[in-house]
Amino acid sequence: MKKLTVLLGLSLFTFPVFSQDAPSQKIFHALGYAAYTELAASPVTVETFTYYDPNYQVYNPSTGTYTYGANITNVDVAQDAGFSYFSMYYRFRYNVHEMNENLSLGLSATPDLGLSVGEYGLGYFNLPFQVELGFGAGATYNSSSDAGGYVGFGIEMNKLSIIDLSGPADPNENVAKPKNFWVQPLISGGYRYWNKKNKMKEVNFKLGFGAKSDKIPVTSTTSSNVKYPVITVRLSWVSFLNY
Repeated sequence: MKKLTVLLGLSLFTFPVFSQDAPSQKIFHALGYAAYTELAASPVTVETFTYYDPNYQVYNPSTGTYTYGANITNVDVAQDAGFSYFSMYYRFRYNVHEMNENLSLGLSATPDLGLSVGEYGLGYFNLPFQVELGFGAGATYNSSSDAGGYVGFGIEMNKLSIIDLSGPADPNENVAKPKNFWVQPLISGGYRYWNKKNKMKEVNFKLGFGAKSDKIPVTSTTSSNVKYPVITVRLSWVSFLNY
């Protein structure tokens, strides 16, 4: 997964260099925002702790007596989840190939920063790398369509609870710490249109999924702590800057 992330990232910069067409005619810039419509839930962390409890009673049925002290095993589950009150992102897209004026294949990168409040801290950062199939308005600079859109897929990097308010892990507390960075696949799509001021706009939806969690023991005490699937969701509104 990490190798694929690096490959897609390098592709965003190498394709403009080696393209025979003018790069400026294939580069698109846009700003997007999401208000109360972005959320993320991290993969689940499962940790097993073993410690010695001198006060733990062990009954010996053969003698009918109790002894004190035993090694205790404790399993703890942790998951971070956050809801963003407001998110702002920049989207860079480069058209690798334009089949015609209303159809294109592009690569995009979309760094996104959200003002989120999670169970362990504040702030959310999301960075998708995508392959996009664009059609109609916004697909190329030569499109004459009144409306259009795109469908895309790729991978994303997530950092949840940028400011960690839970403090460092204490080995004496036997409490698991959640994963606050993970990489996973994503799909997205958008609908583009011209507004009344003749500006290109887009309504965009992104869904990230598929990251693996630690294997959760089948016990009511641990599984009940898992509240959400590993997922990222964002519904946003986009304005093109150079179209």
